[in-house]
Amino acid sequence: MVAVNTRSDALHFELGGTRIQTLAAVGTLPGVILRQVSALNGPGVGRISSVGDGSAVRWQAPQSDRAGTPVTITGDGEYLLEDGEDIGRFLRIEAVQSFLKPQAMASRVYLKEVYLNGFAQQDVTAHPTTFQFVVYSTISLVTGLLYLVGILKK
Repeated sequence: MVAVNTRSDALHFELGGTRIQTLAAVGTLPGVILRQVSALNGPGVGRISSVGDGSAVRWQAPQSDRAGTPVTITGDGEYLLEDGEDIGRFLRIEAVQSFLKPQAMASRVYLKEVYLNGFAQQDVTAHPTTFQFVVYSTISLVTGLLYLVGILKK
């Protein structure tokens, strides 16, 4: 089993401690929560499936011809599912073992691009008067480099 944050999934951007995502995913298996989708997957329809008695899960990215090696879910926690053709196309999942179905099953995972999702949305409707709004956000790369982004609106 490949540990999370040790391969391709270890390189990511964070804003305020939250990973910035470029793809939104819809669809999964019972007991599997999608936590991170690699941008290399690209938009499209992938396939997540469990094999055997349902305790092993694998990922097949959109436009891929084969699913990755099944990862055995040994308990609740995070797991890394890699595509069979390119390990850079992965899903980082959180599994809840007691909710996994005890049978082989599959589900489509719809991936769609998202934009400008790293910056928090500010509700300004409660301020009918002129005001000054300043946001300072720290975007960090897991290598430890920090970028300071300042936005000033009047």
